[in-house]
Amino acid sequence: IAGVSPKNEFIEDAQYLVVVCSDLRQKKTLYGNKGAYYASQEAGAAMQNMLLRVEDLGLASCWIGGFDENAVKRMLDVKEEFRVEALLPIGYGFKKEEKRQRLTLSGFAFYNKFGKKTQ
Repeated sequence: IAGVSPKNEFIEDAQYLVVVCSDLRQKKTLYGNKGAYYASQEAGAAMQNMLLRVEDLGLASCWIGGFDENAVKRMLDVKEEFRVEALLPIGYGFKKEEKRQRLTLSGFAFYNKFGKKTQ
């Protein structure tokens, strides 16, 4: 797919590709200067719900944010007032040879103040 970073070229093997867009014009009308910010939040929540449902169905996906938005817009004829928020390839996953080590909450969570490690 045009505009996707080389490390994300695996999406070409996906059976489906969901392109998540936000209508910036609508959000600006509703929220003024904060419209784009709220549009991204809403898109993120929708994408997370899609990812959870994909997993529930036994499929695989990955939130792709590294792409050339203008190239994707040209390819799909997306209007200028829309922002392409992310790409969600959907398909059958592959088996990983090695498991990644899980992080513990204490490795990245803070307690009462940013930077103060949990107890």
